[in-house]
Amino acid sequence: MPSYVTRSGYKLMLNGYEWKFTGLNLAAHGSLWSGDVPAADWWAGGQLGFHWNAGTLIADAFDAQWTGIPVIRLHMAQMYSANTNSTPPARTWARLDKTMSVCQAKGKRVIFSFEGPGSQRPANWFTTGYTTRETSNANSYRDYVIECVNRYKTTYSDTILCWEMMGEAEGPHLEVKGWAKDVSDLIRSLDPDHLIYLSTIGTHQPGFDHAEYGAVYANAPNIDMCSYHDYGWGGRPGADLDDRLVQRIADARALNRPLIVSEVGFHADLATGDYMSPDAGSLARRRDTYKRKMDRQFQAGIAGFVPWTYQEVSEVNGMGLGPGDPTLQLLRDFSTP
Repeated sequence: MPSYVTRSGYKLMLNGYEWKFTGLNLAAHGSLWSGDVPAADWWAGGQLGFHWNAGTLIADAFDAQWTGIPVIRLHMAQMYSANTNSTPPARTWARLDKTMSVCQAKGKRVIFSFEGPGSQRPANWFTTGYTTRETSNANSYRDYVIECVNRYKTTYSDTILCWEMMGEAEGPHLEVKGWAKDVSDLIRSLDPDHLIYLSTIGTHQPGFDHAEYGAVYANAPNIDMCSYHDYGWGGRPGADLDDRLVQRIADARALNRPLIVSEVGFHADLATGDYMSPDAGSLARRRDTYKRKMDRQFQAGIAGFVPWTYQEVSEVNGMGLGPGDPTLQLLRDFSTP
C-alpha cells in the first residue's frame, strides 16, 4: 500500500482510508535560506520581509508552531532556483533542496507549486510563453516542471502531496484549457504516482467563468483535484459556506474529483488597530470564524483547508498567522492521520 496520498473518485486516500487535511501556506519561502536577496522584494524577499535565518527559524517554526499540521503549501516558482549573477541565469537547487529536506524530516506533506498567479501572465503565455525561457529564468516553465518532477518525485515520494501546476490560474479560456491538458499530461508521463492539482480562485475568473470551470478540468483528466480560494470581500470573511463554493463542490462531484480550499484568509479586526500589534481578542474571533468555516466546508464535501499565510507575526488588519496564533491550534485539532 503506498504511503503517499492517492484519490478514489472524489475522495483523497491515505493508507487505505479517506483522508482530509488542514495545512498552511508559506509564501515566498524558497529564497529565504540565504541573505543574498533584498527583503524589500515581496516575492524574492518573502512576504513582509519574513526571513528564515539560513534555516534556523523555519526549523523552529516546524517544531514550535506547525506540529500537528500535516500539509505545507510551498510556492516553489523558478525564480527561487535561478542564480541571476550569471547570464543566462544558472539553475541552483540549494534553497529548494533545503526546504524539501526540512519538510521531509518534519513529516510534512507538500503542495509543490510551480508558478505564481496566472493574472500576472500575458494571454500568449498559455500558448507559447510557457514553453519559452524568460530572461530572468534558467529555463522555460515547461522544462522547469520536468526538472522539478524528476528531481523530487523519488527522494521525496512520501513528502509530495501533489504537484500544483499554477497558483490562481486564469487567462483566455481556450488557451488555459489547452495549457492545462498539456502540462497535466506531461506531469503524469513523468510521475504516475503523485496527485496533480490546478489551483484556481473559483469565483468566475477569466478562463473559469461559470461552465468554463468544469470544462477546463474535464478536458484534463490527469488533474486530480479541483480548487477554490475563499477570501470573502474587502478583507471580510464572507459566508461560512459561500454559494460559489457550493457550486464548485458540485462541479467537482460531477467530475468525480476532490476539491480543496488551498487559500482562505480574512482580517482579524476589520476596524482600526495597529497593523503589527495583534489584539488577542481579535485573533480569537478570527479563530472562531475559521472554525465555523471549516465545520461547514468539510461537512459540505471539501477535502482540504489551507489558510493564507504563515509569517513572523500575526496581523490584525491583515491575514497573516504568526507564532502563537490561536488559529494554528485549530488547524492542529482538525488534522487527520
